Amino acid sequence: MRYPVRVGLRSFVLLVYLCIGLPSVYAAYDVTTTHSQITWDHHHKLSWDDFKGAIPPDAVDNMAAATYCGIGIDAAQVEPGKTPVVNVYNTFYITRSWVRPDAHNSEILEHEQGHFDLCELYTRKLKKQLQGILLQGADFKLVLKNLYEQVNAEYEIPQQVYEAQTSHGMNIREQKKWDNRIATELAAI
Repeated sequence: MRYPVRVGLRSFVLLVYLCIGLPSVYAAYDVTTTHSQITWDHHHKLSWDDFKGAIPPDAVDNMAAATYCGIGIDAAQVEPGKTPVVNVYNTFYITRSWVRPDAHNSEILEHEQGHFDLCELYTRKLKKQLQGILLQGADFKLVLKNLYEQVNAEYEIPQQVYEAQTSHGMNIREQKKWDNRIATELAAI
């Protein structure tokens, strides 16, 4: 059966962890794969083996796959007067993302990769905004939260437009246009 791809993209709320000893300010993580998540990396493309989530009971019959990914932030409070250590990253959630057994094809996988890549684009936009801000003082968590909410609101719109214009991955010509657009924008940031 050929499915129109309806992606159940879910953005996760701001993940701010107060940890000590993170390696550097505004660092990007190397690709990290655990049993439950993958951190975005340009050398690692998603495969169907990365979709290990159960199909939810409320998934409509014509929904082929769902990509769950989101922007995360780790922040470490440091001594007063010092700049906090902040890491911003894009994570794909393996155990939440799913695909129907008869929907494993390259077009759907390419579309799902597009969702993860769009999330990376907005992860980079958040990193760029953070580079222009001095995060000091007791309110740095509020500043992070506000910036995250702003970028996340901006991120939701192109995800919806992507779904509509590509007809959930079924319009191959529009899918290719989006793939090129996302790749170009990623290269520019």
